[in-house]
Parts: sequence; structure tokens; C-alpha cells
Amino acid sequence: MSGVPFRIALVGHSNVGKTSLVSALARDATLEVREEAGTTRGHYETVLSIDGTEVLSFIDTPGFETADAINRRLDELGGTGADALDGRASLEAFVADAATDEAFAPEKEALRGVLKADVLVYVVDVTRPPGGQQRQELRLLRRAGVPPMAVLNLLFEGDDREAWRELLRREQVFNIVPLDAMEFPATQEASFYDELAKLRPEYEDDVQQVRRLRSVRGAAAAEEAARRIAEGFVDLLAFRLVRSFDTRDDALAARAGANEEFKQRLRDRERLMFEAIAAAYGFPDTKVAGEVLDVAGSSGDFVADLFDPEALQRYGASMATSVAAGAITGSLLDSVGGMGIGTALGAVGGGLVGHFVGRRITVDVDAKGTLSIPSLSPVRYPPVLVNRAGTVWRLFATRSHARRDDVALAPGDLAVGAGALTKLRRLASKCGKNPRWSTMDPEPERGAARARVVDDVAEIVRRSLRLEEDP
Repeated sequence: MSGVPFRIALVGHSNVGKTSLVSALARDATLEVREEAGTTRGHYETVLSIDGTEVLSFIDTPGFETADAINRRLDELGGTGADALDGRASLEAFVADAATDEAFAPEKEALRGVLKADVLVYVVDVTRPPGGQQRQELRLLRRAGVPPMAVLNLLFEGDDREAWRELLRREQVFNIVPLDAMEFPATQEASFYDELAKLRPEYEDDVQQVRRLRSVRGAAAAEEAARRIAEGFVDLLAFRLVRSFDTRDDALAARAGANEEFKQRLRDRERLMFEAIAAAYGFPDTKVAGEVLDVAGSSGDFVADLFDPEALQRYGASMATSVAAGAITGSLLDSVGGMGIGTALGAVGGGLVGHFVGRRITVDVDAKGTLSIPSLSPVRYPPVLVNRAGTVWRLFATRSHARRDDVALAPGDLAVGAGALTKLRRLASKCGKNPRWSTMDPEPERGAARARVVDDVAEIVRRSLRLEEDP
């Protein structure tokens, strides 16, 4: 590494996804972002550093709107004879000419980014057909003398990508890669870096460093997610609610409120687990919609017949999948308070008929006025919790950082195998016998025995859910 970053300028027409692409490529929340210009529509440089050394820089530029007018000015500025300016010199003179600031301020900011770049990445929205303005933009960029490549963004069935390929090749851009900023598959990102290295082979070591960094950080994120799921598993399955009252009658009157408190404490802890998974993958502000963990309280009713065909379609779970897994594959609970169809079918598959449908939380009250709600069932709930957490992990591990919407937790076919489920239930039983292992306990205990269970759960999670590096 030379210490001078390999600068890649993302350029193109307005609203083609340049900023989204930078967000996806630079997905580490710790990256340095600095504004190079004093205007609100300046170009921005996002720098990737390794061990304090700047390696790669993505320059996000304003979009072009009047490239044809700029080309006419540059043709005039070029002059003739001994006083003629070459393409790059004419660009530099145009950018330095204060008389054109008002008319071409955003484009001049884009050209400042172009002039400092080692490679130009021309980003196109393939949902729009190419036209004359795009040809003018490519002509304008050729004047800089910087090696170009193109990214085909926003890929959909029936788009105009072939028409774009034809235009780009006609305009002497031959390194062309599909790279959808919103979906951002790992194979497309790898092709992008391959093309960069071809254009500027002197920076190949830097490109490979960045790719290796992605792999290391992806593995670290997966490890962190597994640990967070394991910590949540222990907290949720060890938690026991105990309240003391002056009389048994007072305790009996408090049952409904305690029931709701118990459920809310579980919901809140699961939400914290989801947020920790999101943060591990660089999404600290992204919310998980539909995350309520509802266990059907003493006065609650299921919102639909669990074997109704309409409910099956709604939850997207098949009886064959759930029964074959012997676990809960569609274990997501609806936002109104009913238990999901996948939960019920998973119970059938595991031979637990009657344990889910109609079963309520047990609220015990003794003669001394002590109210207690025991820990969640070590048989029923391990697959619910791990499947839900695994679904959230997979959503974030494969999510583009260009996305700004909330993550929606919906039923899927993620399942824990029979062998892993047996181990999880055994570990859940240990948790239930040690309520102080839960950090929700007033006096939590974080001893070696708890740590061993967390380690064991994390290992099962890694193996069962195949927590691997992010794409």
C-alpha cells in the first residue's frame, strides 16, 4: 500500500443511484466521509483505510444535466493552432473559470471529482433508455483522459441493459459490470473490483486488500451475530418473573398485569437482540418491523384458525416443510397477538399437539402472596427464538447498505435441524433451572457455567444457520 488511496469517481446523469452505490460499496459505518467542496451540491469522498493507511476512495459526484452545453463551451475554449488546449486542459480551464460558476455549478463540482480520479465509473439506470444526453456525458468524460468503466444499476426484468451495453461500447467504454445497488449480490461486487484492477493494475494489491478486509469483517460480523443470538437465547429462556405481595388476594389480583409484564419483558429483550444483530452488520438505525414476540396471554385469543387455508397462505408456511423439520419454520408471530401458523405446524411435527394451540402462560401464586411466572418452555420455545433470530441475521447479512427502509420480519422456511434442536432444548433446560443467568433478573449472575452455555448455543447457531461472511 502506497498511502495514497486509489480514487474511483462515480459519475453519471442525475438520479441514477451513484450515492446508493457508494453506500453499498462503503458499507462500514466507521468509514471516514469528508466534504471536499464548500457548496451543498459538492462532491464527497469516502475513504477506506486499513491499519490507518488510506487505501481506496469513492468520490460521489453530482449528476450531469447539461453535458451538451458544457461540451459546446469546451469546444470553443479549446481554440485552434498553437494555442489549442487538449481535452484535460480544457476541462481544467472550464472548472477554473469563475464566469461559468452560476450556470454550471453542480457539473463543475462533478468535474472536480473527475479530475482527481484514477478511474471513472459511469453509473447508468438501466430502467431508462439511453439517449443523446448520455452520449454527451460520455464525450465530456473522455476529455479527462481517465480510464472509464460502467456500472449497470437498478436491474429488473425487461430493462434496457443491452441497449446500454451497445451505447457504452460505441462510446469506447468496454469494461461494463452489472451492480444493483439495492440488491448488491456478492458476485456482482466481486466483478466490480475485478474490472477496477484490470483498468489500473498498479492498484491491484490495494483492491485485493479491500476484498480481504471485507471477508475478515464479514466473518467478524457473523461471529458477533452468533454471540448476540446466544446471549439473547440464555436471557429469554432463563428469565422468570417473581413478585411479592402483602396478601395472596393482592397477588391474585395482579396476575393479568404480571402476565403482560412478563410478555413485554420478553419482547423488549428480543428487540435488543435484533438491534444488536443489525449493529453487527452496520445497520444501527434500521428497525425490525413485526418483531413482537407474543406468547398468547391468559386472556388472549388466536386471531385466525391455524389450519385455515387463508392463514396458510398468509404466513407462507407449508405443513410439509414444518412437519419434516420437526421444528418451527414459520415461527413468526403476527402483530395483533396470535400465534403464527408455522408455530402450530411445527408443534404438530414435533409431536407437541396441544402445547401450542390454546395453551396459556402459567401464573403461580402461593399462600404467602408470592406471584411467579416460570421460564419459557425449553421444549417449545428454542426453535421459535433461534428461527426468528436467524431470520433477522439473514436479512441483515445479505442487505445492501443503500437500503434505508425498515427490515420486515416475515414467515420463512428457516429451520433448525433435529440434532441441533435436541441440543438447544437441553441447553434451554439448563437456563430454566438458573433464572439468575438472565440479565433481566434483578441480580443477574454471569458465571463460568452461564458462559459455557452461551458458547455452546453460539456454536450451534453458527452451524445451524451457517453464519458466514456477508456478501
